[in-house]
Amino acid sequence: SKRSVAAAITLAEEAKLGIDAIDGESAHQFWAVRPNGEGSDWVLLSSSDELLPADIFFIETNENYGKKNSNTKSSIVIPVDAMLLDGSCVTEEAALTGETIPQAKIPLDLSVDASTDDDKSNNVPLDMTGEHRSSCIFAGTKLLYSSNEDSELLESLPPLPSHLRTKSVQPTIYLTLRTGSYSSRGEIIQAMTRSKMNLGLSNKSNEKDS
Repeated sequence: SKRSVAAAITLAEEAKLGIDAIDGESAHQFWAVRPNGEGSDWVLLSSSDELLPADIFFIETNENYGKKNSNTKSSIVIPVDAMLLDGSCVTEEAALTGETIPQAKIPLDLSVDASTDDDKSNNVPLDMTGEHRSSCIFAGTKLLYSSNEDSELLESLPPLPSHLRTKSVQPTIYLTLRTGSYSSRGEIIQAMTRSKMNLGLSNKSNEKDS
């Protein structure tokens, strides 16, 4: 229907920006690891639209936004398909599955089993919608909660931005897998758009036949 297509387009725009905003102020900010000539560093992105496949990133809540909009419930529409690398989070995947029950996400166990010589057992392709779904987050779904209290991965990454180094709770780290029209949200929007176009062509054909 026209209403569902419009809702999907609105959702896409929210996910593209990766923010909830009042008076133009972002509720969330995206940081990604970027090369700086001598190595790499955390860089604040102007929007989640700058996230690229294979980017390591985290999402920071804008504290100033929370102070100015204390009566506004801040939530975020996940802008990309990603794998959880470090920490934990809870998402709502109703936009994809229709299921409103929160889904707990945990990092994928990347440790190699030294007790086996079978290379195939340690080289399993990522199954985002099956075996490894509990370690993946999906574009168009909502991030309800995230936490990372004892990170080991951060020790192998560039130092956090200075204003985050003194905080007791460290950011949850993700790896971008798919973006834009290739993401879960993008595939749904493309399917809905094709359906709308096919419906329009069908209506025109029926008008000519009548």
